[in-house]
Amino acid sequence: LKFLFSVLGKAGFQVLLARNGETGIEQAIEMKPDIILLDILMYGIDGFETCRRLKANSATCDIPVIFMTVLSEPVDKLKGFQVGGVDYITKPLHYEEVLARIKSHLTIRRQQEQLQKQAQHLQELNASKDTFFSIISHDLQVPFEELLHFTEFMAENIQGCGPDEVEEIVDTLRQSVGNLYELLKNLFTWSNLQRGTM
Repeated sequence: LKFLFSVLGKAGFQVLLARNGETGIEQAIEMKPDIILLDILMYGIDGFETCRRLKANSATCDIPVIFMTVLSEPVDKLKGFQVGGVDYITKPLHYEEVLARIKSHLTIRRQQEQLQKQAQHLQELNASKDTFFSIISHDLQVPFEELLHFTEFMAENIQGCGPDEVEEIVDTLRQSVGNLYELLKNLFTWSNLQRGTM
């Protein structure tokens, strides 16, 4: 352990030690480490049960667990993966390999966190877009209904309308078209902002 701590310390890692599974779980919940190196043969609960409990807890379930143990049988390795381990290293340790695996799993974890943040950001953008389109569709409905109503009215009654009535209908149509055009300009502006072209 001392030599492993020395290697990890020289590689820039801050190392915490827990001598049994229960203490390790408590530390993991409190300190939220980036990765957990876990032996299987320990006092109290073994490493398999420790990992199982870590993975069952929402505060620690995303922390990668690498088993480091003398148990080298395939059945033990399989059990390590079944309880939630991401890797399984057998002793004696080759420290360059240990460092390479730790760095790989930390890189994977960071990438997963970035993907989760991006997915959440995309969901928020989608929600804003949906709200925006809901508002726009509602706002567009009124001027389109006015246009439809007045054009139908004109088509059916133009012969019987006097010049003043025609002028009033045309003014109303012009106003509706102007409102509609303003809404479409706003939509175009929003679209440019979303694409970063403005």
